[in-house]
Amino acid sequence: MSLLRWNCAILVGFCVAGCAAKPMRVVPSTETAKDTRAAVPQKEVWIRGPAFSSDNSRLVLARNGEVEVWSVGQKRLLGSWNSKATPRAMAFLGANQVAVLTSEGLQLWNWKTRQLEKSMPEISGQYFLEFNTNQRLMAVSSGIWRVSNWKKLSKLQTSESDFVRAAIFSPDEKLLVTGAWDTTHDGIEAFDARTGRVLWKADGDQEGNIVFSPNGRFVAASTTGGIVLLRAKDGKLIRQIGKSNGGEIRFLSNQVLEQDSEKTRLTFRVADGKLLKSQLIAGLDSEYSSPDGSVRFRVVGEEKWVRFAN
Repeated sequence: MSLLRWNCAILVGFCVAGCAAKPMRVVPSTETAKDTRAAVPQKEVWIRGPAFSSDNSRLVLARNGEVEVWSVGQKRLLGSWNSKATPRAMAFLGANQVAVLTSEGLQLWNWKTRQLEKSMPEISGQYFLEFNTNQRLMAVSSGIWRVSNWKKLSKLQTSESDFVRAAIFSPDEKLLVTGAWDTTHDGIEAFDARTGRVLWKADGDQEGNIVFSPNGRFVAASTTGGIVLLRAKDGKLIRQIGKSNGGEIRFLSNQVLEQDSEKTRLTFRVADGKLLKSQLIAGLDSEYSSPDGSVRFRVVGEEKWVRFAN
């Protein structure tokens, strides 16, 4: 299984990652925990999320209808709660809050006290929730919202919102790019973040995440056919590189792109797609990783247990 199938594979519940009507399935292993836990029974577990805090110190995911917050450094569960509605996607908001998109609207929870602080049934969406870098804007499939007053700025004119499994704002906050799976064409769409108008579409059956280059000139999407590299201003295909069904991708710089594929980490030159480096990933062969690839983990079983790589 590739790294970070959004599923989370995470595109952060039950019913429920992934980010569509077809959530990410995790089949737990029979490994015995290093502490006192017994072998995990063989049973499929449906996961929503996961999502990391901006500094990668905390992880949030939903499993069996419960939202869980984990400390990455301490490798322990900080708290969990039942949202009393089906979690579809989630993200950290500020230092103390977790935004959870549910079947009954958006909920804001204080993860420290596990108290519901705000419920907004008017903010609905299907399986993706994305904040821009400074968390001034939030996007769900129904539209783009201003976080300061929760005012709806625009409606997204998308035809594939039910199957969107990845979304990202451009560095200048002018674009929102989404990626849908289980589609034969136009799986990648770019929207004007102010109006919600579709600016361009590109082919690609979304498999993992979507990333912008640091300078905002390029968009890279992890698809079933490999990495699709597009020009951000018009969606023109630059090239297709990397392995099919690859996992998480990330720009190391404007010139270098990295892809995690199974137990291998591949590094490519953006200018020509040339493979620069291939290396085995030490530690856990995980289903998920943080956006920068520094944290890898596996969600194990129905019980509240997450196994982190060293």
